[in-house]
Amino acid sequence: MANPRSFLEAGIVSLDPLISFTKRHTPTPIGVVGGCPELFMGRPSLHIMASSWVLHDWAIAEIAAEIKRVSQILPQASFLFLGTTEFDTYRLSAAGVPSFVACSSIFVDENVFRPLPPFDGSGFEFDAIYNARMEPYKRHELATRIENLALIYDCRFDGSASPFEASVREWLPNARYLNHELGKGRYLRLDKPTIANELNRARCGLCLSAEEGEMRASMEYLLAGLPIVSTKSLGDRDRYFANPYAIIAPDDPQALADAVLEMKRRKLNKVGVRDHIGRIIGFERNAFLRALNRIVAEMFGSKDLFENSHSFINASVFTEPSKAWSRNKLQLAAEILGVTLPPIAEENVTGVVRA
Repeated sequence: MANPRSFLEAGIVSLDPLISFTKRHTPTPIGVVGGCPELFMGRPSLHIMASSWVLHDWAIAEIAAEIKRVSQILPQASFLFLGTTEFDTYRLSAAGVPSFVACSSIFVDENVFRPLPPFDGSGFEFDAIYNARMEPYKRHELATRIENLALIYDCRFDGSASPFEASVREWLPNARYLNHELGKGRYLRLDKPTIANELNRARCGLCLSAEEGEMRASMEYLLAGLPIVSTKSLGDRDRYFANPYAIIAPDDPQALADAVLEMKRRKLNKVGVRDHIGRIIGFERNAFLRALNRIVAEMFGSKDLFENSHSFINASVFTEPSKAWSRNKLQLAAEILGVTLPPIAEENVTGVVRA
């Protein structure tokens, strides 16, 4: 019997009918179906896509062109893009891309990211925590005035370190670098339960980029009961920011430090933050499943295929079939589907692993 996890690692949320759920990013404008169409040859399929970055006009044009290209290879495939806002779905639809409103950050696992005691706004070790890759667009330099700061920082997809790390350490010499602390001086990639535990040590979470996508970490903060201090941004992460659980501050280190101190003074109950976002997520997940199940019933005749959001929560949404880190995930699903994937370039066979 096929292992369901092998399909979720490939971004496939249903085998019969065949349905994928992945994100667009630079190498794969429409996710797994464009990067690895061989998986879906000769059978009807539906491909649900979300964006990992703000949808500029050029990105929407690229999505439309890629769907047209892949449709010629997979004439039985259908496509559905999730727009974070109503305006995004309007722009996608105007470009010929089928879409409806659903923010993919609603699929953060609330059973992992949850408040831990104490719940009453006491006992915190850090005034703020920033969960962000060490890349220029994350703008760590804006946190220089925050005195009691902790950092969580994922490595790149291939396991390599960011060359920007030295700059961050220069700007923030007094920050707590939790990946290295937990790794006893060596970088340790943290799993989701560990990240959730570390978030609970802080009073609030930071969001400092000027432009990206929904910023999944912002939803992780809220589900763990952390209010947010953010800058203004493009990418619609502020869809879920509401007073008193979020402050949007100017792009100024002192203004951000002041906002962190204001959150400290508010002493918000973590369960209250969690309950607020939990009600919103519950509503939006239900709306997503109802809409998707109607579409699946019309396309495949399968009624109420998705009873809950578990498959979408657990799916691996990023794919890059030309690289070893992604190819290993796709290979097992290909074998179960009876598909032979084309070889990849020699230089991409071995992934880089960071100690």
